[in-house]
Amino acid sequence: MMKYSKEVTLLHPIAQKYPSCVKDLNLIIRKDLKSSADLFTEVETIDLDDVQEKRAIELKKDKDSSVDTCFVTSNGTKRVILVELKLGIINPNTHFGNSKKRKEFLKKFTDSITLLGEEPPIHNKYYAVFSPDVLQEAKRRLYQIGKEFGQDYIVLSIDELKQTFFQEDKLS
Repeated sequence: MMKYSKEVTLLHPIAQKYPSCVKDLNLIIRKDLKSSADLFTEVETIDLDDVQEKRAIELKKDKDSSVDTCFVTSNGTKRVILVELKLGIINPNTHFGNSKKRKEFLKKFTDSITLLGEEPPIHNKYYAVFSPDVLQEAKRRLYQIGKEFGQDYIVLSIDELKQTFFQEDKLS
């Protein structure tokens, strides 16, 4: 069972290089879901959109795409977990309905992988968080997209994300 590690997340080279981009997960969720209450307690993750903006300024180039956030788990082997928030999506079929949008979605993960490097290794399953209203349709759509691109996308609700990685008795 993988569990979030605040300590190991804060030691990630990107978190060290861009400490202002380490944020409370509730704040990152609020960028996607404006009226969200605090759902997590003392969970700090790396805001990859913010990192990409800062890198674009440093490198004087256009911002690469990225998933919304990542964190590191530690339970034996450390793994970086990539999470894309899609909480405002009303219709996954429309949102992922054409090839261009599917490729843009994939590019968020590939650009994030390039940004984060190889240490610690990135988990080979990519997480997308949707509202409960569209969860089943999102699972079907992302399963198809995963087959198309040879990726393994895991679709979760916020509650499922919390249960999977952030159970209070599982935090280190």
